[in-house]
Amino acid sequence: MVIVGGGDGSLTRTIGAVLGIECVFALLPLGTANSFARNLEIPPNLDGAIDTIANGVRRRIDLGRINGQYFANAASIGISPMIGETVPHKLKRYPSLPPES
Repeated sequence: MVIVGGGDGSLTRTIGAVLGIECVFALLPLGTANSFARNLEIPPNLDGAIDTIANGVRRRIDLGRINGQYFANAASIGISPMIGETVPHKLKRYPSLPPES
């Protein structure tokens, strides 16, 4: 079993390392958005996620690959990855504010 503690970025960076290996890949949702974990209905709290790893049902997931990089949840091109690379990590935790009227 491989357990990754992190978010969507951590998942993307590690999923290729276990590809083709007979193992269970589990995720503790410790990232900012945790889109992948939410899509799989993994509880956002640590106790719930650990319970899911210990007692949950295994699922097979589809992977995509672009330029040799595997991804499990989503892939982006254009400005979105540039924002992700340049915005300070702590700032990503704050929701955007609605435009002023």
